[in-house]
Amino acid sequence: MDIAPSVAIHDSIPHHPLSVDTALSFSVMSHRVIDVCKKLFRKWEKLDDSRFTVETVSGGITNLLLKVSVKEGNGDNVAVTVRLYG
Repeated sequence: MDIAPSVAIHDSIPHHPLSVDTALSFSVMSHRVIDVCKKLFRKWEKLDDSRFTVETVSGGITNLLLKVSVKEGNGDNVAVTVRLYG
């Protein structure tokens, strides 16, 4: 997967400095998570938000684990895991 150079770091896990407040409503938080995914993965930049779904995998006291599914332009369905630290 093509990762934007501004977010590629020393290890192989892409990350972005944009913060997402886990206290936000799930709807608002989901839109922000989608924005982060679009910044991290270049081929998703121009996809409409309707191609993304965000689901809660698990929630802890401070962290939140999400599954972001994307229907790419070629019809493939791809999923990534997003961890929000609280």
